[in-house]
Amino acid sequence: MEIYPLDYPGYPSKEQLQALGPFYDNGGPTGDIGKNVTMLCSVGWDWIPPVRDRNMGIWQPVYLRTTGAITIGHPKLVTNLPKLPDTSMAALSLNLTLANHSDEVQNGKLIVSIKPENFTGLPVQFTHSVSIKGNSASVIDLTAGQVNQLLIRQPHLWWPNGYGRANLYRIRLQFMNGTKVDDDTSFVFGIRTVSSQGTLVNGFVRRDFYVNGEKVHLNGGAWVPDMMVNRDSARYDYEMHLCRNANVNLVRIWGGGGYPA
Repeated sequence: MEIYPLDYPGYPSKEQLQALGPFYDNGGPTGDIGKNVTMLCSVGWDWIPPVRDRNMGIWQPVYLRTTGAITIGHPKLVTNLPKLPDTSMAALSLNLTLANHSDEVQNGKLIVSIKPENFTGLPVQFTHSVSIKGNSASVIDLTAGQVNQLLIRQPHLWWPNGYGRANLYRIRLQFMNGTKVDDDTSFVFGIRTVSSQGTLVNGFVRRDFYVNGEKVHLNGGAWVPDMMVNRDSARYDYEMHLCRNANVNLVRIWGGGGYPA
């Protein structure tokens, strides 16, 4: 493996103690040092000195996996509570892409399984027949109006910290080509709705936030990434538990940093 330097390295900011004027020189002297860097703060910010290699290298784990002719890509699951304030029914919609990497038409079945992740309950499963032309991809859109199993009755809802349990479900997606599983993936999700509304109070607009139709009070703060991007998932898990114990229910990820593991 070979790692190449940035196409446009730019000029880093001065060290904080050497900066001139009342404000630190964010973004370097020309203001465009962030052109070719993922983690913007590593070029130098008002709370971090510049990292000379801009954090070049491998970040987060690298995985290799094998599949058959068909791969499942870009799965997206959207949850909705269509009868709020009644939460006795949830409607799910599933979107994904099935890519055929072979020259021949592939006929198979997409198998979708949904089961509780951190509570007891009955799983649901259904299949969807698909035909995909050679060297092409097909976008699959499935809604509760098309598939009855995507209509969840008496759902265990996800609630923010301090308002209830963060109940989770796990969805598993498999593509069966005859008797062979070409691809298999899964992820967890929570059934919830999040919304906000502007309210006029004493001549000022205040924004109210709602989860599952109930108004919630937000206790939060900004999350700033590690300077050298050397935190792992276990450390993030520990730090999020600290946030939970401090009654935090909203974490804002600072926009110039890398997405946490």
